[in-house]
Amino acid sequence: NTYTINVNAGANGKVTINRTDAEGQITTTEVSNDTENITVRHGERIELVAAATTDGYHFTNWEDNSTVSTRTITFNDATYEHGDDFEYTASFAINVYDITVNAGTNGKVTINREGYNPQDVNANGTVTITVSHGEEIELVASATTEGYHFDNWSDDANATASRTISFNGSNYTNGDDFSYTANFDINTHTVSVSAGANGSITSVSYVRGGNTENPVQVSATNGVYSYTAEYGDVLTIETEADAGYHIVSWTDNNVTTTTTSDEREITFDATNYTDGG
Repeated sequence: NTYTINVNAGANGKVTINRTDAEGQITTTEVSNDTENITVRHGERIELVAAATTDGYHFTNWEDNSTVSTRTITFNDATYEHGDDFEYTASFAINVYDITVNAGTNGKVTINREGYNPQDVNANGTVTITVSHGEEIELVASATTEGYHFDNWSDDANATASRTISFNGSNYTNGDDFSYTANFDINTHTVSVSAGANGSITSVSYVRGGNTENPVQVSATNGVYSYTAEYGDVLTIETEADAGYHIVSWTDNNVTTTTTSDEREITFDATNYTDGG
């Protein structure tokens, strides 16, 4: 008996036909995005190997919903009749990936994606989207609480607040998961206080979190009072002029302000002080 075998390879893939005849001889045929018709004799064996040929695609299933890409068929069943036809079809599909976007405390992430409205991930929130191979998304992180700023992405410390991610290339596998988390931090400022000639600093203290009952004293090293201020801190500086002298000015970051007050109070707000300033 002989049988007609129709092997179909769907778009973006191929099927390799390894055929072993009754004498053990092996012949190989490859069909790509097409159909191959072969005639086999009773007792022959064929092996069908399906594989994607386009980057970003994968084998999904055969016509009988089998998801194993390699299958072996031996035509030796007693129920087979001469002239029987058999058909085998391999299907392929584009890869899809699950993208999880997380926004840390005090900020949000906006997801921009072609064909979709912008989607916000609010503070402490999570959004999962599914993208296809070749798609591109833009993630824009921004602080939502005054006095805070974008700090980093958990997966890439060097990435900027606005980043574009393209899901293409051969290093992606269907079903891969990717996670992106934006972190935010409170604004900080490096503070150094020192006195000019003919006077001294008598006290440097700050209040954090509105705790006015327990101001924190800043200690001096070689006459310089240094500490790292945070957004909202209220810094108080007290000075004393030497006998026969008086205070005439304060200088902040090379900007001199004329004053006769020997005490200075500075509030580190978001208007006048940006992170790191």
